Amino acid sequence: MNTATVTPIAKARAPHLQPENLATAHLWRYVGRTPRRDYLLDGCIEDLMVNHDMPERAAENAAGLAYADLDSLNKLATIELDATTTQGLILNTGRGQRVLLTVADLLNLLQSQRLATANKETGRLLVIQR
Repeated sequence: MNTATVTPIAKARAPHLQPENLATAHLWRYVGRTPRRDYLLDGCIEDLMVNHDMPERAAENAAGLAYADLDSLNKLATIELDATTTQGLILNTGRGQRVLLTVADLLNLLQSQRLATANKETGRLLVIQR
């Protein structure tokens, strides 16, 4: 008598990717084709919300961080996270100089810039238009 156990084959599922990886994959497909980063980020945010059931704030964060990573490729300048707080950050220029930027400094810098909506759904996430 044969008493072999048969295990049913599980339904195939795509692996769960981290939000930043999903955002990077989306941006990588379109970077260079869409010169305006507000359009690029808006499309990424929408993709993450619609196709990956991500909450809006999480989608904005993932898209923004992925864009920052891609935008910073091959650049020496970095933000020193261990010296950065919610009220100010230290930017290392990559040439031995460090720059302190407070929230007030950043707001002053933004006043002279043209901002574009990177999340057309709510209009809350803005980027500097280049």
